[in-house]
Amino acid sequence: YWWHAHLLDLIVDAAIHRPTDDMSYDPHLADVANRLLRGIRLRNLGRWTNNYYDDMAWLALALERFGDLVAARDRSAGRLAAMARVLRDQVASAESDDLGGGVLWHTARSFKNVPATAPAAILLARAGEFARARQHIDWIHERLLDPATGLVLDGIELERADHPPVTSIWTYNQGTVLGALAALASGPQSRPEDANRAAALVDVVARELCRPTDAGPVARTEGGADSGLFTGILLRYLAVVAVTAELPDRTRDLAAAMVRATAEAFWQGRRTVTSGRGRPCLVL
Repeated sequence: YWWHAHLLDLIVDAAIHRPTDDMSYDPHLADVANRLLRGIRLRNLGRWTNNYYDDMAWLALALERFGDLVAARDRSAGRLAAMARVLRDQVASAESDDLGGGVLWHTARSFKNVPATAPAAILLARAGEFARARQHIDWIHERLLDPATGLVLDGIELERADHPPVTSIWTYNQGTVLGALAALASGPQSRPEDANRAAALVDVVARELCRPTDAGPVARTEGGADSGLFTGILLRYLAVVAVTAELPDRTRDLAAAMVRATAEAFWQGRRTVTSGRGRPCLVL
C-alpha cells in the first residue's frame, strides 16, 4: 500500500515534468495515476484505509498533490479530494496527548513514531494548520532527537512502563522531518527555529548518513524490502529543502548536492537486464 503511495507521487512528478503543448502536465500520466489508484483500492478490498497511520498519511499526501495537478482540467479532482479527506481524518484520529503528543503508528495504538508523526505534520502544514504541525515537530525534537548525533530516532513504545525510545536511525525519518520543517519555514507563521532546525539536520545528514565522493555526498541506502525505499524519501525532501527559498542558501546548496551526487551514483551503478517479456530494462 505505502509503496504505491510513493509511486503515485512519482507519477505526479513525471506528469509535471512532461507537459504537453496545451496542458501543464502529461494527461497520459494522469490516466496512469488514476489506474494505479483503482488498483490500490481493488488490492485493498475496496477500501482506502488500512491499519497503519503512516501508510494513510503517505497516500493522502500523494492524493492531494495529484488532485492539485488535475484540478483545473479533470472531473476526478472532487473525487480525489474526498479520498484524501477520508485518509486525513484517519490520520487525525491517531493524534493523542499520550507522552506529550505525536501520532500513533498503528490502529493497535501501542507505538508512536516519526514515520506517522512527520508526514502528518506535512499534511497539516499544507492545509495551513501550522500550529498543529509545529506541535508534532516540537514533540519529535523534544522526545526523539538523538543527543549524540542530532539525527531523528524512530519512535516510542507506549506499552512499556518506562516508554523507551526505539533508537533505530533511518534515512526517511530525517527526510520527513525536513519536509515538515521546510513547510513550516515557508509558511506565514514561520519561526527562525524552523530554518535553524532544518539547517542543522541537513548538516547532520550530510555528515552521518552520507559518504563523501568526488561528485559530492552520497546518501546511504537501507537494503531491500520496505527499507529499500527509505533513501528515496530522504532525497525527495532534500529536494524540497533545496527549492525552499526561506531556508539558508548554504543549507539549500548542501541539500541539492546530496540529491545530485546520490542520483549520479545510482546512475553510474545501473545495469541493463532483460525482462520476462524480452524487453531491456534498467536496474538502478
